[in-house]
Amino acid sequence: MPTRRASPRQQDKIFPKTFTKDEPLYRFIMKALISGVLLGVAVYIIAFDHSSTDAAQKWAYGIIGTIVGYWLRR
Repeated sequence: MPTRRASPRQQDKIFPKTFTKDEPLYRFIMKALISGVLLGVAVYIIAFDHSSTDAAQKWAYGIIGTIVGYWLRR
């Protein structure tokens, strides 16, 4: 049985603006998950790990800036 193609309006319901055909939902979830884990580690280093080195603090601030820049780019 052949499959029917969705009309453009139906495709907007299937693929909302943030999830295009080129980026399926699982890719978005993985990007968000990786960003969340890295942000969590960076915030922990900045806020709670007072014995960390200066290099670790700079790394944490750099990671936060990189992730914020990545998501604002979208």
